[in-house]
Amino acid sequence: MIPPDAAEPAGAAVAEIAGLRRKVRVLLLALAIFAVAAAAMSVRMNRLALELEREKRRSAIPEGALLPPLRLTDQDGATVDTGELRGAPLLLVFAAPGCPACHERVLGWRKLAEELTPRGLLAVAVLREGEAGETDELVKKLGPAFRVCRDVEDPSVLALYRGTSVPRSYLADRWGMLLASGSPMEPLEPRHARELLLARYPELGADEAVLAVTRRVFPDAAKAERMAWPEGPTPELGRWAIRATDAGGATLGAAAVIEQDLKCPVCHDLLAVAGVDREGKVAAVALLRRIEVAGSEVDAKPMLERLHGAHDDESIDGIDGISGATKSSRALRDGVRAMLKAVAALE
Repeated sequence: MIPPDAAEPAGAAVAEIAGLRRKVRVLLLALAIFAVAAAAMSVRMNRLALELEREKRRSAIPEGALLPPLRLTDQDGATVDTGELRGAPLLLVFAAPGCPACHERVLGWRKLAEELTPRGLLAVAVLREGEAGETDELVKKLGPAFRVCRDVEDPSVLALYRGTSVPRSYLADRWGMLLASGSPMEPLEPRHARELLLARYPELGADEAVLAVTRRVFPDAAKAERMAWPEGPTPELGRWAIRATDAGGATLGAAAVIEQDLKCPVCHDLLAVAGVDREGKVAAVALLRRIEVAGSEVDAKPMLERLHGAHDDESIDGIDGISGATKSSRALRDGVRAMLKAVAALE
């Protein structure tokens, strides 16, 4: 017979063991739930990764590649040929009236287009067919800064540009080369697009930015005024010449941002600002972006100094950077040569 005083501790031990068992069961259940949730999350993440990879494959245009040409018809019946729009950076947006995400994202694109199209950006929106009311609403949200076009019907072009999903966006440089793109899974934010454009093309910036870059070649400039080139925009010189004047209003000369595509996989493209004085001679040339060829920098300072005073092809030929002919120094000479000819047409 168990003594009365021993029965109570034994019962307490049994109860404690039972409590521990319940806690273990609860812990095991929680671990099982966590394992199931983790497995479900892993499956979901894998699916998202696969969908993201599919989205990337649906647009086969890598950064640095030329955008395939598009022949579109805008709302007024006019033809828009992206292959003929060289000379100005391009924002190309694909959207659909029945797509809620499209209606949301175009508001940011509208703000960017309203700011930068007066300064030289081209903004084109390509819309799928949709209900009349939804289409009108989307067009209204895009605003007048966009040229709105009907969707293309060529399946091969669609596969390259928008695949099967919208919204999609593409940002191209003056030469039509892709700077950045966005898909439904990885949108290109308008703020990022703006940063890319202003870093590459200072003439798209506010008046203060244009004046700052003009002073690189005309230090005494008090005012910088954009002027359209008589022959229209070109990839080398863009849309604008910049007329530089001093504090008394006298013209110092014309400046322009030169961009040359080196078409070389190991080269950075050239970005410089050149100034031509009232006598038609090169006042100065300043590099805005470093030039490299196979890891070797162009001997920029001597080359830029030798360009000073150049006024025709003969005075430009033979000016070089690093020893021997290089694509980058040739591109710089070609850009300055184009600048001299374009400025002569201004007068």
